[in-house]
Amino acid sequence: MELSPLIKKIGHSLVEIRVRALKSIISKLDHSLISVSDIVQEKMLFVYLLEWFNFPEVPMQEEVLELLSTLSKHPSAAQMLRDVGAVDFLTQLSPNVEPRLRAVIDSTLDQLFQLPELLPSHAMAYSHGQRTIAPTAPAVVPLEEHFPKKGYFHKSMPTHTDVPPQRIAVHESVRCLKFSCVSMADSDKHGQTHTFIQ
Repeated sequence: MELSPLIKKIGHSLVEIRVRALKSIISKLDHSLISVSDIVQEKMLFVYLLEWFNFPEVPMQEEVLELLSTLSKHPSAAQMLRDVGAVDFLTQLSPNVEPRLRAVIDSTLDQLFQLPELLPSHAMAYSHGQRTIAPTAPAVVPLEEHFPKKGYFHKSMPTHTDVPPQRIAVHESVRCLKFSCVSMADSDKHGQTHTFIQ
């Protein structure tokens, strides 16, 4: 689905067009027509969502901040938000909004300050007014369940110091193939010598 025209409308000068575009994106997220991972690569979306607060008329503040908060939970979106100056912008915006919206801004800023390695590996499902996060990372299973206690390594897993270096045994049916060099044709040689500028 091509989202660029819709995202561009979020930055439109007419408030009705901006609101309609924002509602459309939120609706598409709510109905799973697009996912958070579909829109986190759209840099202009982040710019337009932040610029939303620069217009004289600013409707749907909570929805915009909730969307920014949801997006900030995705590692690449958090990086993109930092790149476009969201930390400074949201810090300056926070004193100028209602207290309940400050909490949303604070949670977004907290997400932006987390290191990418510390962010959870989750697939985010956006739901207007309520976000649900479904873990996609595999559960940590004890090593014993993957490797039953039988065979050579049942006492401990070997390390590099446990096993002395040995030659690798190769079965007789495995052979190394040698390719002979194919000489260049005269036209190839001519092209090669004339492509270099002397």
